[in-house]
Amino acid sequence: MRTILFLIQKEFKQIIRNRALIPIIFFMPLFQIIVLGNAATYDIKDIHFTVLDNDNSSISNEIVYKLSHNKYFTYNSNVLTKEEAISDLEKDNADFIFVIDKDFEKDIKKGFQGKIQIIIDAVDGAASGIIISYINEILKDVQFSINEEQLEMKRDGVGINSIERNWYNEYLNYKWFMVPGILVFLVTMIGVFVNSMNIAREKEIGTIDQLNVTPITKTHFIAGKLIPMMIIALLELTFGLIISKYIFGVPIVGSLGVIYLFAVVYLVIMLSIGLIISSRSDTQQQAMFVAYFLIMIFLFLSGLFTPIASMPNWAQLLTKLIPISYFIEVLRNTMLKGSTFFDQIHSFLILLIYAFLTFFYAIWNYKKMSD
Repeated sequence: MRTILFLIQKEFKQIIRNRALIPIIFFMPLFQIIVLGNAATYDIKDIHFTVLDNDNSSISNEIVYKLSHNKYFTYNSNVLTKEEAISDLEKDNADFIFVIDKDFEKDIKKGFQGKIQIIIDAVDGAASGIIISYINEILKDVQFSINEEQLEMKRDGVGINSIERNWYNEYLNYKWFMVPGILVFLVTMIGVFVNSMNIAREKEIGTIDQLNVTPITKTHFIAGKLIPMMIIALLELTFGLIISKYIFGVPIVGSLGVIYLFAVVYLVIMLSIGLIISSRSDTQQQAMFVAYFLIMIFLFLSGLFTPIASMPNWAQLLTKLIPISYFIEVLRNTMLKGSTFFDQIHSFLILLIYAFLTFFYAIWNYKKMSD
């Protein structure tokens, strides 16, 4: 134990002396979570639209008023012809065209459905879907402001009343979804990227060779390498949780103990992968490229930006082989839903298996390197 403590002390001194690692460890993660937490969002603002109001009635004017005074929309103009409206769309002056049919109010008062056509620039399919959802919310609000008899939606003579409730993220704040995933990504960066570069640098300057001729065992060496990086990564996670709560307002409904328990197991995996990469690399540059390659795969197949259920079947199978996808799901469920350890024991067992496999392979691989 005394040997490991000396190695940990040596590791911290070496990290502090490495001027290239200090910004990567301490400043880059905090900068990333603040910037990405605000930038990586599906919320769409400043949506320009053009109106073609063929009815010009009180109801149609109310709809246009609510659209134009919504924080997400920017009202261009009310044109007289469809050709003018389409011209705005083609020139990228408008993101969508709002066409209100003639006799719109009259049809509603007669108990029929008033017709509205929405023509959207759907080059970005995800954005167009979000715009439609915004418009539907405004139309629903207008419906409730009209006389109840005019409001009723009829289908086969039966009134339909739809009530929606959003659980765990009542106001559909996309930052609440993104920030936990970004936290996992930052922890992954420390485990794989920083750890592999730190050990590869020691190989370059010859420190590893000096350690290999000392009486320390490979267990001492690996513990001395992994424990300091684990402490740093857990500190980064703590700072990230504080930022997510007090800057982004993300709730932490579940237990912090569950979060840190999963984090320790997950970090064993990532740190072991970093150790394996560094033992196979001769220079920091080689380690950096391999680590970057793996992180990019982890990033895009983890469900951080896109739902795993939306991926093709072969990609969904690959995500089951990537540990980061399990930890992102665990962090989101624990923070937003308040899921307990037993609710997520399946993910814990999978991560535990990965931890044993990667850790023991890292030990075996180091032995092979030092022979």
